[in-house]
Amino acid sequence: MAATPTTFEVRQFCNIPSENLPLSGTQPVGTFVVTGSASNLLVNNTRTDLAADTLYGSNDGWFPGPSTKVYEAEPEVGYDSKGIIVGGNDTFSNTVSDSRSGGSKVSCYGWISLATQGDNETAFINLASYVMGTTYANLANAKAGLQGAGYYYQFPKGMAGQSPNTGTGSDT
Repeated sequence: MAATPTTFEVRQFCNIPSENLPLSGTQPVGTFVVTGSASNLLVNNTRTDLAADTLYGSNDGWFPGPSTKVYEAEPEVGYDSKGIIVGGNDTFSNTVSDSRSGGSKVSCYGWISLATQGDNETAFINLASYVMGTTYANLANAKAGLQGAGYYYQFPKGMAGQSPNTGTGSDT
C-alpha cells in the first residue's frame, strides 16, 4: 500500500550545514534555498515525508513556520495570519521540530497580521530591527539586512512581501 503524501499548511524550514551549502541551482528537489552571509536555509515547496528526509546524509529535522490562515471575522478571533522572519544558523538550537526527532537549527519570529499593507510593513521593520539587533529606517533597508544575513521572510496572507527566490505568492 502506497504512503499518502503529506500536505503542509505552512512553510517548513531546514537549516543547511555550512559545509553542505549547495551551489546555485543544485538545491534538493522540491525546495528553495535562502542564502546569505551568515545563514543558509532550505524552504520546503513540494517535498513530502519530511520526518524521514535525510538531506545531505542526515536528518536535522524540518521546523514549521506559523499559521498562514486568512482573516477570521468572528468576534475575538481577528487576524490569525502571521508575518514571519525565519533564519537557519548553526548556533540556533531548537531541539524538537514538529514532533520529529533530531531538531532543526531554525529560528522563527512573527507578528500577527494587521489591517493594512502599511501597518504590516511597519511591524516587519520593527521585527527585522529586533532580529538583527539594529534599527532600520525603512522597508528596503530591513529587507536588504535580512537578505544579507540569509533570512526568509513572508508577509501575512493577502499582503505583498516575500523573500526573493522562494516561490510565488503567500501560502494558502
